[in-house]
Amino acid sequence: MIRKTEQLSKSLHEPPFLWPGLFFKFDLIKEGVPNSRFVFDWWVGLQLVLGGKVLTTSDVGVRYRVHSLQESNQTPSRRKYLEGFNMIADIINSKEFLKAIKSMPSSEVINFLELSFVEKPLYSQPEYNIPLLNDIVLKTLEFVESLDLRTQVLEKYLFASGILLKRTDLNNFYINSSWNFNESQGNVEIKFSANTCSNLMNSSLLFNRNSTNKYIIACKHSTHSTGSIQVNCDGLVGSSVAEIADAVLLAINTSLEENGYLAFSTTPFEKSIITKIRQIKSRMPKFVMKNSAFIKKIMSN
Repeated sequence: MIRKTEQLSKSLHEPPFLWPGLFFKFDLIKEGVPNSRFVFDWWVGLQLVLGGKVLTTSDVGVRYRVHSLQESNQTPSRRKYLEGFNMIADIINSKEFLKAIKSMPSSEVINFLELSFVEKPLYSQPEYNIPLLNDIVLKTLEFVESLDLRTQVLEKYLFASGILLKRTDLNNFYINSSWNFNESQGNVEIKFSANTCSNLMNSSLLFNRNSTNKYIIACKHSTHSTGSIQVNCDGLVGSSVAEIADAVLLAINTSLEENGYLAFSTTPFEKSIITKIRQIKSRMPKFVMKNSAFIKKIMSN
């Protein structure tokens, strides 16, 4: 059987589809059901999960027939995502959600949060899951009294949001001005390729040696092992240990973006260029589009 915490986190990630494959008492559903073609069934499933009167298995009970003419294929995904975002945000701020969280011991609350960081709300859509995760964290951590546990969860939450931290960074990060937590150890661990510069290696003191998020750092003097991330050691001469650690984090972040593990963070100016290129793309000469990857590589260098 699926645990309550897993059931709830999965139900925020994607519709649980608990009906019409079962019978349920309708008095578990509060009044004022949403008048939506796209999130009604998701909303009903979440109400049943929050009501605590549902048992599910990992086996599929009803196989839905998927076809091109079904209603969910008749509208752009952006509408469905926005409706889903509004619905899930409403659920997270509901008394039913708070009641379900209050009924869990702290260990189960932590488990629910950690599962939510893996399978993020709303199909892990990046533009929507970060604000939803933020609401979930702010609501649920109020019920976790241990400062150590709260600190560890916040480190994992920020990593799930694409934020890499060295030691004490969390203590200078604005999340909630009224919260207290213990000194952060960071949410990444770094290792070094052979013969890496000593000033780079000294920065390891500012990283979490027990983190599950591990990265290998190299410089121009070291052996580049598989998967290593290169840091420009020339530009770090005379820098403090904290400044070097920040440069290491920036290099890791850049590498994760370039390899598709993190979504790019773009400035308003960069977004305007991308928008204009898309608008004139169809009118560009074919040879320009054919060689666009080569042009992009030259510009990035």
